[in-house]
Amino acid sequence: MPIRVALTAVVLAAGIASASAAPKIGSAGHIKDDDALACPSTEIVFKFLSLGQDDPRMALRYAVSKGCSLIDKGSEVFVDDVSASGLACVRPKGKSACLWVNKLQVASD
Repeated sequence: MPIRVALTAVVLAAGIASASAAPKIGSAGHIKDDDALACPSTEIVFKFLSLGQDDPRMALRYAVSKGCSLIDKGSEVFVDDVSASGLACVRPKGKSACLWVNKLQVASD
């Protein structure tokens, strides 16, 4: 599991630094390529990334304690918001709350 957390942190960091197009607010999409770490706020995502650089296990414990979870690859989502920092707030099908993920992990349908 720690390797998966480290890889997720690398993918998140790469996506946040990327200049690729963001998913459009109000659009339907799905999680592509791999499961997506999904957190209730952007602050939690950035704290996770910061902790993950030095201690992936601590980062995982922090993320779980703050309500983060994984959205499975292929899951249908609705884009509620997009931040300038490379994150998208998506609402998985059947859920009422949006969660922040790396925008590069969201493909438009």
